[in-house]
Amino acid sequence: MKIRNDDVAHDTGIKEIKTFCELCDKYNIIPIHCITLRGNCQPIDIKMTNDEIRKDEADFFDNIEVVDYLKSRKDEFAVHGLWHTHAPTQEDVLEATESLKTHGITPIYFVPPFNEGDYPSVFCGLELLQKVDRLESFLDEGEPKTETSYIHSWRFDDKWFTFDKLDKCLARICLKK
Repeated sequence: MKIRNDDVAHDTGIKEIKTFCELCDKYNIIPIHCITLRGNCQPIDIKMTNDEIRKDEADFFDNIEVVDYLKSRKDEFAVHGLWHTHAPTQEDVLEATESLKTHGITPIYFVPPFNEGDYPSVFCGLELLQKVDRLESFLDEGEPKTETSYIHSWRFDDKWFTFDKLDKCLARICLKK
Protein backbone atom coordinates (compact mmCIF):
# COMPACT_ATOMS: atom_id res chain seq x y z
CA MET A 1 0.00 0.00 0.00
CA LYS A 2 1.13 3.54 -0.77
CA ILE A 3 -0.19 6.89 0.46
CA ARG A 4 0.24 10.06 -1.53
CA ASN A 5 0.97 12.90 0.90
CA ASP A 6 -0.27 15.91 -1.08
CA ASP A 7 0.67 19.56 -0.52
CA VAL A 8 4.16 19.15 0.91
CA ALA A 9 5.50 22.70 0.63
CA HIS A 10 7.20 25.59 2.39
CA ASP A 11 4.46 25.58 5.06
CA THR A 12 4.70 21.85 5.89
CA GLY A 13 5.27 21.32 9.60
CA ILE A 14 8.01 18.96 10.74
CA LYS A 15 5.83 17.53 13.52
CA GLU A 16 3.03 16.59 11.12
CA ILE A 17 5.26 15.07 8.48
CA LYS A 18 7.25 13.06 11.04
CA THR A 19 4.07 11.73 12.65
CA PHE A 20 2.67 10.80 9.24
CA CYS A 21 5.90 9.02 8.26
CA GLU A 22 6.03 7.15 11.58
CA LEU A 23 2.50 5.85 10.97
CA CYS A 24 3.49 4.76 7.46
CA ASP A 25 6.51 2.94 8.89
CA LYS A 26 4.35 1.29 11.56
CA TYR A 27 2.02 -0.20 8.92
CA ASN A 28 4.65 -0.84 6.21
CA ILE A 29 3.14 1.80 3.91
CA ILE A 30 5.23 3.63 1.34
CA PRO A 31 4.69 7.40 1.53
CA ILE A 32 4.78 9.41 -1.67
CA HIS A 33 5.50 13.04 -0.78
CA CYS A 34 3.96 15.35 -3.39
CA ILE A 35 6.05 18.50 -3.33
CA THR A 36 5.06 21.99 -4.40
CA LEU A 37 8.20 24.08 -4.74
CA ARG A 38 6.86 27.62 -4.57
CA GLY A 39 4.28 29.12 -2.29
CA ASN A 40 2.41 27.80 0.69
CA CYS A 41 -0.36 25.27 0.09
CA GLN A 42 -2.60 25.67 3.11
CA PRO A 43 -4.19 29.03 2.23
CA ILE A 44 -4.94 27.95 -1.35
CA ASP A 45 -8.54 27.50 -2.36
CA ILE A 46 -9.72 25.81 -5.56
CA LYS A 47 -11.50 29.06 -6.50
CA MET A 48 -8.20 30.98 -6.63
CA THR A 49 -6.76 31.83 -10.04
CA ASN A 50 -3.25 30.81 -11.08
CA ASP A 51 -2.16 34.46 -10.82
CA GLU A 52 -3.46 34.65 -7.23
CA ILE A 53 -1.66 31.42 -6.36
CA ARG A 54 1.63 32.56 -7.91
CA LYS A 55 1.76 35.70 -5.73
CA ASP A 56 3.21 33.64 -2.85
CA GLU A 57 6.95 33.28 -3.50
CA ALA A 58 7.81 31.08 -0.49
CA ASP A 59 10.45 28.47 -1.38
CA PHE A 60 10.14 24.82 -0.30
CA PHE A 61 13.90 24.54 0.13
CA ASP A 62 13.81 27.24 2.84
CA ASN A 63 11.97 24.68 4.99
CA ILE A 64 15.34 23.12 5.80
CA GLU A 65 14.17 20.87 8.64
CA VAL A 66 11.49 19.20 6.48
CA VAL A 67 13.77 18.99 3.42
CA ASP A 68 16.57 17.34 5.43
CA TYR A 69 14.11 14.96 7.11
CA LEU A 70 12.62 13.85 3.78
CA LYS A 71 16.06 13.41 2.25
CA SER A 72 17.03 11.15 5.18
CA ARG A 73 14.19 8.73 4.36
CA LYS A 74 13.76 6.19 1.58
CA ASP A 75 10.28 7.38 0.59
CA GLU A 76 9.00 8.13 -2.90
CA PHE A 77 8.48 11.63 -4.29
CA ALA A 78 6.23 13.41 -6.74
CA VAL A 79 6.14 16.81 -8.36
CA HIS A 80 2.93 18.46 -7.21
CA GLY A 81 3.67 21.53 -9.28
CA LEU A 82 6.06 24.41 -9.33
CA TRP A 83 3.20 26.28 -7.62
CA HIS A 84 -0.09 24.67 -6.55
CA THR A 85 -1.73 25.96 -9.73
CA HIS A 86 -4.51 24.58 -11.88
CA ALA A 87 -3.25 22.20 -14.60
CA PRO A 88 0.52 22.92 -14.44
CA THR A 89 2.33 23.35 -17.72
CA GLN A 90 5.06 21.11 -19.06
CA GLU A 91 7.57 23.90 -18.43
CA ASP A 92 6.54 24.20 -14.76
CA VAL A 93 6.74 20.44 -14.19
CA LEU A 94 10.14 20.20 -15.87
CA GLU A 95 11.48 23.12 -13.80
CA ALA A 96 10.14 21.59 -10.58
CA THR A 97 11.62 18.19 -11.47
CA GLU A 98 15.06 19.63 -12.18
CA SER A 99 15.01 21.73 -9.01
CA LEU A 100 14.15 18.72 -6.87
CA LYS A 101 16.88 16.63 -8.50
CA THR A 102 19.42 19.43 -8.00
CA HIS A 103 18.59 19.35 -4.27
CA GLY A 104 18.95 15.56 -3.99
CA ILE A 105 15.28 14.55 -4.26
CA THR A 106 14.35 12.40 -7.25
CA PRO A 107 10.65 12.49 -8.14
CA ILE A 108 9.12 9.54 -9.97
CA TYR A 109 5.52 10.74 -10.13
CA PHE A 110 3.56 13.77 -11.24
CA VAL A 111 0.46 14.58 -9.16
CA PRO A 112 -1.54 17.54 -10.51
CA PRO A 113 -2.74 19.98 -7.85
CA PHE A 114 -6.49 19.73 -7.25
CA ASN A 115 -6.26 16.46 -9.27
CA GLU A 116 -7.13 18.59 -12.31
CA GLY A 117 -6.02 18.39 -15.89
CA ASP A 118 -5.88 15.82 -18.62
CA TYR A 119 -2.36 14.40 -18.76
CA PRO A 120 -0.85 11.32 -20.42
CA SER A 121 0.19 8.38 -18.22
CA VAL A 122 3.80 9.62 -18.42
CA PHE A 123 4.27 13.38 -18.31
CA CYS A 124 7.70 15.05 -18.40
CA GLY A 125 9.27 11.66 -17.72
CA LEU A 126 7.17 11.18 -14.56
CA GLU A 127 4.43 8.60 -13.97
CA LEU A 128 1.03 10.26 -13.61
CA LEU A 129 -0.50 9.42 -10.21
CA GLN A 130 -3.81 11.25 -10.37
CA LYS A 131 -6.88 9.08 -10.01
CA VAL A 132 -6.65 7.50 -6.57
CA ASP A 133 -9.01 7.34 -3.61
CA ARG A 134 -8.95 9.99 -0.87
CA LEU A 135 -8.05 8.14 2.34
CA GLU A 136 -9.61 10.91 4.44
CA SER A 137 -13.01 9.62 3.20
CA PHE A 138 -12.38 6.24 4.85
CA LEU A 139 -11.22 7.29 8.32
CA ASP A 140 -14.29 5.84 10.03
CA GLU A 141 -15.33 2.99 7.73
CA GLY A 142 -14.68 1.33 4.41
CA GLU A 143 -11.41 1.20 2.57
CA PRO A 144 -9.92 2.63 -0.60
CA LYS A 145 -10.34 0.60 -3.78
CA THR A 146 -7.06 1.85 -5.25
CA GLU A 147 -3.65 0.49 -4.18
CA THR A 148 -2.50 4.07 -3.65
CA SER A 149 -4.65 6.57 -1.80
CA TYR A 150 -4.02 10.16 -0.83
CA ILE A 151 -4.19 12.42 2.20
CA HIS A 152 -2.94 15.82 3.27
CA SER A 153 -0.77 15.24 6.37
CA TRP A 154 -1.12 18.90 7.39
CA ARG A 155 -4.86 18.33 7.97
CA PHE A 156 -4.09 15.95 10.83
CA ASP A 157 -3.17 18.72 13.26
CA ASP A 158 -6.38 18.33 15.29
CA LYS A 159 -8.13 21.06 13.27
CA TRP A 160 -9.63 18.75 10.66
CA PHE A 161 -8.60 15.27 11.81
CA THR A 162 -6.35 13.65 14.40
CA PHE A 163 -3.41 11.35 13.83
CA ASP A 164 -5.05 8.97 16.30
CA LYS A 165 -7.97 8.67 13.88
CA LEU A 166 -5.56 8.00 11.00
CA ASP A 167 -3.74 5.40 13.11
CA LYS A 168 -7.00 3.54 13.80
CA CYS A 169 -7.97 3.72 10.13
CA LEU A 170 -4.62 2.34 8.97
CA ALA A 171 -4.76 -0.43 11.58
CA ARG A 172 -8.24 -1.42 10.36
CA ILE A 173 -7.24 -1.38 6.69
CA CYS A 174 -3.70 -2.78 6.88
CA LEU A 175 -4.23 -5.47 9.49
CA LYS A 176 -7.26 -6.75 7.56
CA LYS A 177 -5.13 -7.65 4.54
